[in-house]
Amino acid sequence: MDELWPHAYGIIDYLTTLYELQMAQEWVRSSLVFDAGLMREYAKKQFAIRKRQVERGRRYENAAELDEAWARAVERKTSF
Repeated sequence: MDELWPHAYGIIDYLTTLYELQMAQEWVRSSLVFDAGLMREYAKKQFAIRKRQVERGRRYENAAELDEAWARAVERKTSF
């Protein structure tokens, strides 16, 4: 995931920067309005969440072990 992050974030950064440049033009009249900085922060947050999920899954030797841990957590109503 760490290897892909610069590429994924690069696309987000490119598109949000393009949006900012376009909106700065006087001739642009668009109803699409969003905070590009907030979009970038959201991408970073989602990456961190997904990375934690992947790391958590690596604690288990196989899918059956992961499923058992998940079932126990559901029974206790806790996170695993």
